[in-house]
Amino acid sequence: MPHTCNECGLDFDNKVLHNMHWKKCVKCVSFVAYNGQQITITCHTNGTFWCYCSHDKCPKSVGFATVDTLQKHIKTTWLGPENTIHF
Repeated sequence: MPHTCNECGLDFDNKVLHNMHWKKCVKCVSFVAYNGQQITITCHTNGTFWCYCSHDKCPKSVGFATVDTLQKHIKTTWLGPENTIHF
């Protein structure tokens, strides 16, 4: 059974390949912060997710290559490790 990317329409033979592709293909992610605020981050034209938080270790103009690396940054800098992110 093929797995189709919702962003670009490519088909993959298995779910693992699909998920690896999607983490780089997705154009926009949203999550709810600890204070209930809905936050949306859009993929930059260079293919990375730029974050504009005030954390001193945030790579503002470099960005994050995948949803996973952005999620890790958000969890450790914005929400704290005890909270869950719902994309």
